[in-house]
Amino acid sequence: MEAGIHAFDFGLSGGLEWSAGRVSIGDKIEIHALPDHDADLPTKTSRSADYPAYLFSDPRLARQALAKAQHCKELLEEVLQAAKNNEPHEEALKIQRAVIAVVQQLGQHLISPTIRRHPELLSETSDLLD
Repeated sequence: MEAGIHAFDFGLSGGLEWSAGRVSIGDKIEIHALPDHDADLPTKTSRSADYPAYLFSDPRLARQALAKAQHCKELLEEVLQAAKNNEPHEEALKIQRAVIAVVQQLGQHLISPTIRRHPELLSETSDLLD
């Protein structure tokens, strides 16, 4: 089997990987933390900006997308209120579950990946995460 060591820098650089090559049961891999100039270079590097869970290289577009997501959330809240006031209880509950699913997907696929890449926008969008 192939073995490797992965390291993650939660700053700007991303991830580093060192290949340990083929290993078998009973083999040992030793790790020594050394100063950069004495260490082996990683066999693979990746930038955090390259991760698919990060959206929008342009912070201005990220801010616009989050504002549109906020507007979408407000419109969905209006739908919920209308359903609560005008639909039978069981139907209103079904609509509520559907809207919750949409909001969860919006958070998972748009809001969270955008905030991961642009954490400075978190304070502007805290009401989106409620």
